[in-house]
Amino acid sequence: MALSNQQTIRSLRSLDLLAFPLKQWRGLTEQSVTLDRLESDVASGPLSTLAKNRVGLTRRSSFWIAQEGSRVHAVVEGKARSGPNAWEIPHLWAGDSALRPVTALLEQVPVEAGKYGARRVFLRLSADSPYIPAAAQAGFVTAFEETLFSKDGRPELGQPAVQHEIRRRSIEHDSALFHAFNLATPATVRCAVGLTLEEWRDSHEQSGHRADEWVYAAQGHQPSGLVQEWSCNGASHVRVVTATSDALEALLQTALPVGSDSRVNLLVPDYLPNLEAQVESLGFAPRRRYVVLVKSVVEMVREVAFAPASV
Repeated sequence: MALSNQQTIRSLRSLDLLAFPLKQWRGLTEQSVTLDRLESDVASGPLSTLAKNRVGLTRRSSFWIAQEGSRVHAVVEGKARSGPNAWEIPHLWAGDSALRPVTALLEQVPVEAGKYGARRVFLRLSADSPYIPAAAQAGFVTAFEETLFSKDGRPELGQPAVQHEIRRRSIEHDSALFHAFNLATPATVRCAVGLTLEEWRDSHEQSGHRADEWVYAAQGHQPSGLVQEWSCNGASHVRVVTATSDALEALLQTALPVGSDSRVNLLVPDYLPNLEAQVESLGFAPRRRYVVLVKSVVEMVREVAFAPASV
């Protein structure tokens, strides 16, 4: 992505927080959506987050800035997810008319991620985000979409007809869960998220809050369902990773606190289309739609060598 001669992309430095006028930072609003900001209506700027990461800015920086003279156009953060094979973009702050600088920043993150062996970089945006074209220009493609459903109070849940067990997730469950994920998802999603167990495990998104992860297994069968549950801002949040219709209600029985009248948010991916109608039948209403984007990182050839060819 070509910028003007005055625009530059570089690592963010600690002194930048003082070097640019305060109004420049306040003019940037958050565009990236993480599990901790699924329902945030606050157009937060970067100052508070960057101030908390001042120590990190003096080490290997995972923040980059797009500037033109004394004007800040955008700031982005890139970091590893659950393992080195996958990175994510938890923060993308941008000002008005910053499509080209955002594209340039989004091109920078995979370059840095590739240095540490990452194979994929993930970014979640609102489905109506004006920066989806900028991400596409940087090489990001849609992996899948998600719908955030909400309901005030715990839903009325029936007793599942299938005998089952609910356990906390452990590493011993991952092979069976990866197999269940592959059976439930189309090839395009599997390619985007991870083709091997290691890649799938490393691409698993984490909440910044303490989260419980629950695994469903029908009696006598391998685990086939996985959800994450955490509390934030007075609400219970549940993210469905993979689940059948039988598994969903059983998992919600365990994940959601009994007797609570607080709001429940349920994040459902579109690669499990049968669950959306089931969720609505439980009294949930769709509130927001998100797009999860991914870019594959191409590892550069480190050494040139001749390859033998048959004659």
